[in-house]
Amino acid sequence: MRIKQIAAFALVLTALLGGCQKPASQAKESSSASASQVSKKSEAESSSSEASSSSSTSTDQVQAATTRIAELNKKLTDVLGKMPLPQADGLGAGSDHLNIRYAQTDTSKTIYYSVGDQAEAFNAVSLQNEYPYATLTETTYANNDAAAGQVNYQQNAAGLPTADLGSGVTGTIDAGAGQRYLHWNKDQWSFLVHAAAVNGEDPVATGKQIVTWANQYALPDARGAAELEVGTSFAALNQKFTWQVGNKVYQVQAHSAETAMKMIASMKTE
Repeated sequence: MRIKQIAAFALVLTALLGGCQKPASQAKESSSASASQVSKKSEAESSSSEASSSSSTSTDQVQAATTRIAELNKKLTDVLGKMPLPQADGLGAGSDHLNIRYAQTDTSKTIYYSVGDQAEAFNAVSLQNEYPYATLTETTYANNDAAAGQVNYQQNAAGLPTADLGSGVTGTIDAGAGQRYLHWNKDQWSFLVHAAAVNGEDPVATGKQIVTWANQYALPDARGAAELEVGTSFAALNQKFTWQVGNKVYQVQAHSAETAMKMIASMKTE
């Protein structure tokens, strides 16, 4: 009898202990789920860290670019006096290596913007060996009429084929001798795009892009002319924007039309 009681107690005890323990498969699943949660948390923290690092790098680059051109603009103002200067360098990369030199005469001031292997001293002699990606020139004339004569403003010619350039802008196309010229007017500006038809160049695509950029980067509220090229070559400054303010004429020439427009849109007097 006592043996039966002991055996029954042992069975009850075994059942109770078994109920308190998880099967091996459940333990493994719980361990796997816990590891997965830790892994996901680690991945989320890593992703957040990378995003924060990327954002920090981008911010640092913008601050470096702003600081560099602001520093050089102050030095330009010290030597050239007050004049409108770009607050943006127009670059997509290399802003921390922006370099500036200048030249002046009794009636003109020209500023050369370049990017080197490193940031050089302001107006260093060695910068004459760097190809500028853009230039800004201010020229003073005897009177307003003399200044106006320096701006190659044109009206659309009648009777020529037209092209829709978007944003309600229509251009006219003149062609001959293997060349094509696309022209249009917007606000106080005249735009002329030259393409070499003999090289298969088409000015319309470039014209549409310029119209888009003109909506994005405001040109001066002044009488001006933009003379642009579809084709370009190394170190060529063949994208030209000229405008008149009183008896002064400003001209920005650049390798890239968008770069020039970014710089012009940011100009203000220091």
